[in-house]
Amino acid sequence: MPETLTRFHYTARDPQGRLREGELDAPHADALVGEFDKLGWKVQSFRALTTEDSESSTSVWIDDSAAAVTLSAAESAELSGHMAELVFAGMPLESGLAAIAEELPSRRLRHAMRGIVARLERGENLDLALKHAGAPPYLQAVVRAGSRSGTLGDALERYAGTSEALRGAVPIVVGSLGYAAFAFLIWLATFGFLVWIVLPSFSALFEGFGVTLPWLTVATLSAGKYLREYALIVLLAIAGLIAVVYLGFRAALGSVGVRRVVHSIPGVGTVVRSLALCRFSVLLSLLVHGRVPLPESLRLAGDATSDPAVAADARELANLIEDGSSPESVDWKRRSFSHGFVRALFAPYGPDGLIDGLQGLSEVYAARVRYALVFLATIIPPSLIITLGVGTAIIVVAMYLPLMQLLNSLA
Repeated sequence: MPETLTRFHYTARDPQGRLREGELDAPHADALVGEFDKLGWKVQSFRALTTEDSESSTSVWIDDSAAAVTLSAAESAELSGHMAELVFAGMPLESGLAAIAEELPSRRLRHAMRGIVARLERGENLDLALKHAGAPPYLQAVVRAGSRSGTLGDALERYAGTSEALRGAVPIVVGSLGYAAFAFLIWLATFGFLVWIVLPSFSALFEGFGVTLPWLTVATLSAGKYLREYALIVLLAIAGLIAVVYLGFRAALGSVGVRRVVHSIPGVGTVVRSLALCRFSVLLSLLVHGRVPLPESLRLAGDATSDPAVAADARELANLIEDGSSPESVDWKRRSFSHGFVRALFAPYGPDGLIDGLQGLSEVYAARVRYALVFLATIIPPSLIITLGVGTAIIVVAMYLPLMQLLNSLA
């Protein structure tokens, strides 16, 4: 039985870089891309057409229920790993993902895969199908860059590998933060018991004795009384102060300035900045491999990181290149890119060397994210426990100082 062919309208670049546009019959979207790969053409975009009018797009109904699902980082990595295996095996994504979906234990991922298959079978681009399936924007950008460079399998495999490497530190972080959260809840219950039960009892006891209280005891009793009477107001005031400070910073500095402040925070800033630069390096290497001009590659890679500071610095760097200015004219010390990173982009080792260098940088930044996460997971629990212990000790000492003073007087 002959295969059913679908007519596609395509836009592609030939080996000479000229933009071509036309129509072609193919059994499915992957077959269309495969034919162009054999010719050495780079597909820019394509869409399925109706049989009645080749100039009008197909009017089909696609189930959008998968769009309600937002894939987690682990689910996105698993999905990209399956797609990479299918691409390397030369299998159509539609049939391959449909078969894999039936064997998946995760209902959410199975539902998302079925939505992707339905859209691919109707000729929709893979990145758009992923968008409607709830995949993160960065995975969509990786797929676009991989399709544009003809290295979709490598791009998906690198995305899955990087995600897996970053997730290696997650159990350590979750365990440490969970332990810290449990300790904080225990302390909070203890603190509440001291403030609402113990301190009033000691206050009545001291009033009965009529002794002169040390300043630490007076301060502790006054603070406890204030918290009992105005606890809700204090919490609302703290929340309001945080909101005012954040909005003030955002109004004064903008989203880019706020993100630069976040980048400067020890520990947390290292994680946020290094994660954005890891994604930036991976995507930039894919775009450069696809012979996309460097200024355009910088802008696309910067925007795909979802980090305002990295995106702004990438656009500034692209503008400098287009203007013929030297990046050395900009002080990069307070920017997202280090001076060495900028110099590496313009080292005279050709496109292939730049691609290898960017891949190496992405691994360095991924390792930096892991080390920073492990550092935070190591330092936060003991710091929190020490702080909580000191606070509790101050309350206990403040309550026993008058008793010790009274015992000394009696002796």
